[in-house]
Amino acid sequence: MADRFDAGVRLGGEIAKDMIAVRISADVPMAIVGAPAYFAGRSAPASPAGLVDHRAINLGLPGSRVPLGWRLMRGGREAKVRVGGPLVLTTIELVRAAALDGHGLAYLPTDQVQDDLDAGRLIQVLGKFTPDLPGYQLYYPNRRHASAAFKLFVEAVRYRD
Repeated sequence: MADRFDAGVRLGGEIAKDMIAVRISADVPMAIVGAPAYFAGRSAPASPAGLVDHRAINLGLPGSRVPLGWRLMRGGREAKVRVGGPLVLTTIELVRAAALDGHGLAYLPTDQVQDDLDAGRLIQVLGKFTPDLPGYQLYYPNRRHASAAFKLFVEAVRYRD
């Protein structure tokens, strides 16, 4: 696989161990959201354990049948949790649309749903249990001889506080 691409971008923590990763963004605030219609007749979860009583709309990487875990705080520690649900979609836009349609709870970057939260189209739950994700990272195969142009590109996109 390493010879089929030059580089990719993913959220930190989702990078294969045999890749070199360079941080290119700040941490990403996350939100667990659902539409008011989804909450009609059901209570919002009060803790991560309450998610077992809810349907999740999960994000999965293209080509993978396993949904990405949700990072939640449990007992003062961060844990990656698999939340069950009928949908595994491959783009943030599709997950957001399914949440807006009332199909379940979604775990999404806050900036992608802030307008919906402000307008009341989505409701955020479990805010105190939802830590920020490590920022986006540029990842690429471990190569001995990266071109000078590629090295310049990596330095240009490297995140600096």
